[in-house]
Amino acid sequence: MAGPVISVAIPTSDTTIIEQTVLDDRGCLKILPASAWQAFDWNALRLWMHRKGIYGIPTTELVTWFQAHIRGRKAIEVGAGNGSLGRALGITATDSFIQLQPEVALIYAIQGQPLVQYGQDVVKLDALAAIKLYQPEIVIASWLTQYSDGSRPGCMFGVQEEELLQACPNYVVFGSLSSHGQKSIRSVKHRVIQEPWMISRASIPGNNTSALLVWGN
Repeated sequence: MAGPVISVAIPTSDTTIIEQTVLDDRGCLKILPASAWQAFDWNALRLWMHRKGIYGIPTTELVTWFQAHIRGRKAIEVGAGNGSLGRALGITATDSFIQLQPEVALIYAIQGQPLVQYGQDVVKLDALAAIKLYQPEIVIASWLTQYSDGSRPGCMFGVQEEELLQACPNYVVFGSLSSHGQKSIRSVKHRVIQEPWMISRASIPGNNTSALLVWGN
């Protein structure tokens, strides 16, 4: 699940060319190089991502990185949302579909935040249930928020990542050091990878905080 929910003012821009360029005939994201995304006006791209409920972009480079990291091992995606990353990797994509619950949808509506558009091929399972069912060697996620009861950053609808890491110690999150830098599981040994080809809502020109957080090998 993406979050936490924050209402922000985004300048109005024409997003027509983005829509025509990055979606295939099914309305799914194309896998394009980072340079293609970086060629768009930043405000227009940010507005388009906001409208589509998209937080991180599966660029060609990001998909290639994940393929090299997975190395043929059994992997699943949790909190998959539209499922574009898992689809590109050819792995099972799962999500709890939490944003379809009325109370969650209401919170997003109040904040003026569009809902994630869940992929038709995404399996409806929460993260821990998905791990139990599929028994993966690697779990990947994009913009996954940790559970919080209010005593730490996160969201009450988030994932108990401590339990996730116990169930599968090889865990990789594509996210942002600004949004996900205070994850409690960062106390566990991990790597942080930042590259200019990481495109997300955190890809602010001159201050790109997009990152991969990698637990395990």
